[in-house]
Amino acid sequence: MSHVLYAYIGTPTQAQVGSFVRGLVERGISISHLGQKDPPPKFSGSIDAVASMVFGDADGTGYTFARDAARKLGLTFTIHDDPRWTRSTVSASCPDSGVLASVAASVSAGFDSFITIRGVSSGGKDQPWEVVHVTESCPHELRSKFVVA
Repeated sequence: MSHVLYAYIGTPTQAQVGSFVRGLVERGISISHLGQKDPPPKFSGSIDAVASMVFGDADGTGYTFARDAARKLGLTFTIHDDPRWTRSTVSASCPDSGVLASVAASVSAGFDSFITIRGVSSGGKDQPWEVVHVTESCPHELRSKFVVA
């Protein structure tokens, strides 16, 4: 069984992506694979190179895939470069929920996050999601999907 994490964030800057990746590295997570196709190829670059890749030449919506092969962690950055979108996402999957807790902490420290939720990959979109983190700036339509008043 794999655990999944979705972090809904405001449209990030390249510096915020760098801060997020730096937080991952500080928590013992490395980026062994990185690319704009899934599965991503092997990677051995810098934190700045990761941030640059995330902001590659995408028009509209850019997808970047990353992995830490040793921890069986998969990450997907979905960055919307369109003012009609109010949020972007960072999603993660891993069999070790402790690794996902480290990803969640890095999201909170690196991005202007709205809400971070956790579940299981086999649970589907209508599963009872665990809200890991929510901020006051989270848009109501997003908050109402996961937070019961």
